[in-house]
Amino acid sequence: MMYYNFQKIFKLRGITQPFVYLIKHGFPRGQAYQFTKLRNDGLRIKNLERLCLLLECTPNDIIEWIPPKDFQIPETHPLHKLKPKAALDFSNITKDVPIEKMTELMNAIMEAKVKLKSE
Repeated sequence: MMYYNFQKIFKLRGITQPFVYLIKHGFPRGQAYQFTKLRNDGLRIKNLERLCLLLECTPNDIIEWIPPKDFQIPETHPLHKLKPKAALDFSNITKDVPIEKMTELMNAIMEAKVKLKSE
């Protein structure tokens, strides 16, 4: 089954109030509610495009796929790329990093970010 996982991309982008964020960026209240409450079966392609532009992502970052039970497809099938992955939680990842090392870690992340944008 395919579904949209907007919560993942909102969390990765540091958006703590997705409904307010979407309203602020011009989405009607009804659509914003649908996106934040996972009721988005009828998502139009133009709205998916608009969300991807706003959140700087691709549909593959939002769409996830869970294979039906008793359904076998080869592991090489492209749909496997859409299987849910563990969400990144930077606060959990960095909880054991000493405070004095956090600046060093942030600098490394910023350098990597600049490098990625130049590629």
